[in-house]
Amino acid sequence: MSEQSFMSAAAAAAAWEDLNLCPCGSPGTSIDTDHYPPPDALLAAAFHDFMTMRTRLLQSENNSTAGEDGGDASSEEEPADTETTQTWEIVYTCLTLFVMFVALISDKVGADMVMLVGLTLVMAARIVTVEEGISGFANEGLLTVMALFVVAAGISHTGAL
Repeated sequence: MSEQSFMSAAAAAAAWEDLNLCPCGSPGTSIDTDHYPPPDALLAAAFHDFMTMRTRLLQSENNSTAGEDGGDASSEEEPADTETTQTWEIVYTCLTLFVMFVALISDKVGADMVMLVGLTLVMAARIVTVEEGISGFANEGLLTVMALFVVAAGISHTGAL
């Protein structure tokens, strides 16, 4: 994408915010699509934001690893080793996801067990740390869904449904 498309995407995003319109419109009114930026401009803006965040993340990682290594000669050999490690992690994760997908489709094992086994496999391979794996359970949305599963099981066991 060219720099010009990023500028138009930024202008489109600014126009979107200036209008302060809800995409769903109010009840009984139709949506005037002439006031909304085209989807490709929104996609360009989202892509630009993603690349900006990615660049900042990579820069912060480089700054933190440069402080740890002290700038010695061993850092030149790191990229080949890191690339091999990343390739192994990608293949392992894809295989784990494929097995999980097959298990979910076959419906021979409960979805909760499939997800927990998948998480355990990824944590056992040290692709995800234990702290990162368990921290997902602290998400408020996940806790709400878990509570609703308990309520649904209770209703199902009492015969209310």
